[in-house]
Amino acid sequence: MTNKTKKVKPWVWIVVGISLFIIILAICIPSNSTTKGYEPNTITACIMAQNYVEPYLVSPGTAQFQPCGGYDKATVNYQGNQIYYVHSYVDSQNSYGAMLRTQYSVELFHNTNTDRWTLRDIQFY
Repeated sequence: MTNKTKKVKPWVWIVVGISLFIIILAICIPSNSTTKGYEPNTITACIMAQNYVEPYLVSPGTAQFQPCGGYDKATVNYQGNQIYYVHSYVDSQNSYGAMLRTQYSVELFHNTNTDRWTLRDIQFY
């Protein structure tokens, strides 16, 4: 009994390699529809709200913001027309060194043409 093994032709390996390359490339590179219609997520809006709140704090270096993601996260609502409403809190020291929790609400506008965020309203409770 002879043991004959069939050799795979080199062109088959080339076709398989090119096919795998094209599949990997298609997965890794986003299509134009996702990059053109970029919609920032709620975490980005939450972080931008924190950036607008920080200058109002007496001691911004001690600020501990409510997380933007996870279990106990800030509330972020997309209102439409690139407007986001963020409600959260920050723990920071006052002028006497005591840690205080301050609730805040921020309304943001995201200009998708320039990718800039504008503060429309900010309230502290």
